[in-house]
Amino acid sequence: AKDESERNDIWFARRNCSQAINIYGNLKLNEDITVPRSKLPELLERIGGVAERYGVQVPCFGHTGDGNVHTNVMVVDKADPAQVESGHKAIEEIFKIAVELGGTLSGEHGIGISKAEFMPLAFTDAEMELFRSIKKAFDPNNILNPFKMGL
Repeated sequence: AKDESERNDIWFARRNCSQAINIYGNLKLNEDITVPRSKLPELLERIGGVAERYGVQVPCFGHTGDGNVHTNVMVVDKADPAQVESGHKAIEEIFKIAVELGGTLSGEHGIGISKAEFMPLAFTDAEMELFRSIKKAFDPNNILNPFKMGL
């Protein structure tokens, strides 16, 4: 920003962009992915292709200065199962692209339950087994988040 007024305008846009994209649909499937900063242009171009293939809008914003991109797959009609399925397929393809570009499935929000099924895209079987062994070492009775991610 050149001055405080411009800085305020930029922050206003950033604080309100998540709500503003609801004009594209009534279901927002939002994820965060991370890629090396040098790969951001390719990521965004490829996400544009995903949007076209699946017939969705995918506004992207976030902390792109550190490679963390919030991708928002917008489904026009959440009551239409075919549209929702297309949205989820678009997300899976976006995850694959992020990993192909040397990135990962999350930048700040973590994996959690919703991304657990996609972990094999980013981690080898050996790494997944290592995660399980660490969990078992610190939680031998499986009382912390039992049954989460099959650990």
